[in-house]
Amino acid sequence: MANRSPGGPGSAPALPDRRRPRELSLVRSLLWCAMTLCLLGAAGSIYSLAFEVTTTGVIAAVATTYFAAQSMAAPVPLERGSRAGWAWAVGSSLLGLVSGIPVISTGLRWMESNAVVLTTGLVWTVLYAVLLAALCTPGMRRWVFA
Repeated sequence: MANRSPGGPGSAPALPDRRRPRELSLVRSLLWCAMTLCLLGAAGSIYSLAFEVTTTGVIAAVATTYFAAQSMAAPVPLERGSRAGWAWAVGSSLLGLVSGIPVISTGLRWMESNAVVLTTGLVWTVLYAVLLAALCTPGMRRWVFA
């Protein structure tokens, strides 16, 4: 016998609850903030490369450009509930979280002469930590894996 919903013969089966979670708007806002921060970082890195090309400057320019592009592209698949989009956002959040640690350590070394680096590293790391936490909430996981 066919699996039928309680509505009677011939009625459509019950669909899972697909309401958008509240965390989706938080994730979208955090991604916009990350994109803005990354674009500012990329502009600063490219500006510094105009005066002196260093390995650290090139890595910073490439990394911030990648994170800006990821932050710009990630909301679309997340809005649709894409598993691949969610995995990409979680992986990039982990990379963002890990990449903030060297910035913080550099900022601690340069704290007396340039406190902006430490502040940027702290804001960067906290932003990606909150983004990762928002992506891993039960509501977001239910939205993606339902």
